[in-house]
Amino acid sequence: MRIAFIATQFADYSAGLAEALVQFGHTLLIIDKDRFQEDELESRLARNDVAVRHVTQSSLPRRVASVGRAISSLASYRPDLVIAHEHAHPHITTMLRIAARMAPVALIVHDPKPHSGRDLAFAQKNSQEIQRQRSAATFLLAHGDFCTNQLVELSPSDRRIVSIPHGPILLPSHQKAGPGLNSMLFFGRMEAYKGLETLLAAARDARSAGAKFHLNIVGRGPEL
Repeated sequence: MRIAFIATQFADYSAGLAEALVQFGHTLLIIDKDRFQEDELESRLARNDVAVRHVTQSSLPRRVASVGRAISSLASYRPDLVIAHEHAHPHITTMLRIAARMAPVALIVHDPKPHSGRDLAFAQKNSQEIQRQRSAATFLLAHGDFCTNQLVELSPSDRRIVSIPHGPILLPSHQKAGPGLNSMLFFGRMEAYKGLETLLAAARDARSAGAKFHLNIVGRGPEL
């Protein structure tokens, strides 16, 4: 089986999934080089038999050019299955529609219903692109029961929806947590819907009540 993965975002997630897919057949990872700049990660992919092709989407002309480069890579690779992330940009929609003529497309829908904050505004602005991409897909993949149920709620008669586990997105590193059982980690994109203010308020209340703990907050985003 020949699997192609169009990974225009979520570099670490995509790399890990691509490595896991190798057990099912040859795997090609088409990545956005601007979001995937870790040489060590790319070397690891090569060692694990994942072929890599680069596209660049840092400007509108490059986005348009990325469609041709991605489709050319797919045409020469001749995949049996194409996996892609839902990413509501017109050039991604074009990419997926052409890819669907070559092979079945499994579209990973990370957020069936957009979160509050920047995600909501972006989804509302690009709602037509989201629907076009979902319509072009052969299967819609959602992470876990919660997201799957949301997707079913939006399209109750859609029989293409498949639930998959998210899997790990962070690789072990040399950094270790400090000693003791009272260490907590909060990580991810720091958007409004994550409830960072609520967490900090709870931490202050716990400290006031005499609790001793260490809270690690790791990530990026406007809420920081």
